[in-house]
Amino acid sequence: MTRPGRAARLATPIALAALLTLATAPTWLPANGSAADLAGPGCPVAAPVQVTGQVRIAGIDEVSGVVASRRTPGMYWIEEDSGNPARIWGVDLTGARLASVRVLDATNLDWEDIALARGRLWVADIGDNFLLRPSIAVYSFPEPLPSARRVRADLLTLTYPDGPRNAEALFVDGMRQQLFVVTKEAGTAEVFRTSISTVPDGSVHELRSVITLPLNRVTAADLGRAGVLVKAGDAHLYRWGADRRVSTALATTPCVIAAGPGEAIAFARSPSGLVAIPEGTQPSVYLTPTDP
Repeated sequence: MTRPGRAARLATPIALAALLTLATAPTWLPANGSAADLAGPGCPVAAPVQVTGQVRIAGIDEVSGVVASRRTPGMYWIEEDSGNPARIWGVDLTGARLASVRVLDATNLDWEDIALARGRLWVADIGDNFLLRPSIAVYSFPEPLPSARRVRADLLTLTYPDGPRNAEALFVDGMRQQLFVVTKEAGTAEVFRTSISTVPDGSVHELRSVITLPLNRVTAADLGRAGVLVKAGDAHLYRWGADRRVSTALATTPCVIAAGPGEAIAFARSPSGLVAIPEGTQPSVYLTPTDP
């Protein structure tokens, strides 16, 4: 949720067919002007941000996380911010509802992000605007099919080594079996890590600090074949190094790519790019097409 930080606590929708034509066009303009605007060589070339649709699901007004489905091509899982039902929805790029799944054994105290790795969805109940929570929670469960009506979650309880922090971003490295939380602070973002080598079983894990990034008020993150994606206003893409380690990627200069407004962001799949969805009633779905 876009609220005070730690100290205080586009257009007409375009047809999907037209979007696919744009995504396969031989020449794209970078998202923010020219190729030189993107930080460093090898950054993806991005087309301007496009509005592809609107989420018109009744009651949806605080989308705070999005991630591309692996089981259902073209679908994206979304969740809502604090005080809303413990439920996830599946939508496509037009915003049409494809799924609605109740998450059992879970409470939406302050859900802020959602990730998908190792065949499981990871819902981040990690918001703490007033720094009052002695621990935070991540709910994990196998990715359901769109026809599912409910799913039972496992609980992973997390603590910080230096007391409560506010965070809105989470991503999971399934290959190395590690889960990462990125704090939301003014001017900096601290990245924390824990192991998920076993399925969460209610045990408590202490997070370990990895790196501090010079990013202002991070609201979402994702991991994909291009690297680690962090949203702090624009999207910051930290590209993989030869060792494909998150710590190595985050130590590099990111590519800065214009993205849609709001909190939630994820890598898009077919067409490739970035998907962003803001809060609000009937929020627009934004796509920034990029090369692979």
